Amino acid sequence: MVGGAPAQRVAAEVRRAPIPFAKFLYSRFLLTHLRDPAKVVRAWARAALPGARLVLEETELRAEDMTELHAMNLGTWSNDSFAKANYDRDELRELEQTLGRIASGEVSARPIMLGMGQVVLRRA
Repeated sequence: MVGGAPAQRVAAEVRRAPIPFAKFLYSRFLLTHLRDPAKVVRAWARAALPGARLVLEETELRAEDMTELHAMNLGTWSNDSFAKANYDRDELRELEQTLGRIASGEVSARPIMLGMGQVVLRRA
C-alpha cells in the first residue's frame, strides 16, 4: 500500500528507458553499478509525481573496497555484450586471474566491511 492505495510493482531498465511516473520509487544496491548514478537519480526525480517518495539504499564503501566486492561477479558479467563492448578484454582477463589466485588462497584478501545508508526524498 502506498498512501492508502494498492501498490503496483513496475520494473524498469534504468539505463535505457524512461522511468514510468510513480508515487514511490525504491532502489537498493543499484547506484554503485551505474556509470552516472547522479543522472539516473535526476531521471527518477523527474518521474516522481507530486508528493512521491524516492527511497535509495546503498552500501557505504570506499571505491577500492567496492571494486573488490564487485570483482567477484566477473565470471557472470565479463561475457555480457555490454562488458565486451565497454571493457578491455586483457584487463578483464587479468582481473579474472587475480580473482582465481584469491579464491585459491594463493593471495590473501582482506575482509570487506559493508555499511548501509538510506536516503528518503519527498517531491514537493
